[in-house]
Amino acid sequence: MPPPLLRPIRPLAVLVVAMIVLVVAASTAMSIAHLLHGESWRLRYQLVLVPSGFAYVCWLVRARANAYAISPGVVHTYAAPFMVLGWILPVINLFVPKGIVDDIRATSRPGGQPPGTDLFRVRRSRLVWAWC
Repeated sequence: MPPPLLRPIRPLAVLVVAMIVLVVAASTAMSIAHLLHGESWRLRYQLVLVPSGFAYVCWLVRARANAYAISPGVVHTYAAPFMVLGWILPVINLFVPKGIVDDIRATSRPGGQPPGTDLFRVRRSRLVWAWC
């Protein structure tokens, strides 16, 4: 059996972290401008927020593809469309993103998971729990 094809994830991860820093800086600047001048920068803030969300979803898609390559035969809790819909649908956005990241983390461990593993029974990461 050939080794799984893993796509590089580090460049996207670096981009996502940089975009998060930009979102925090833009949010801070928007808040200060609103407090000092009463201006609203909402439209300009979206110019940073939307690409950041897109970069994060691209990273998530690639991470999930790598998780499938590392642990073939393991069925993830949520279907692929929820990787986007899970962020924008009300109420669902409260638990689906964490579930997707939990599944990716559980199946991306060194050695992977054996086919047919029930991801509900796999121990979840405290780091992901803290992120939630």
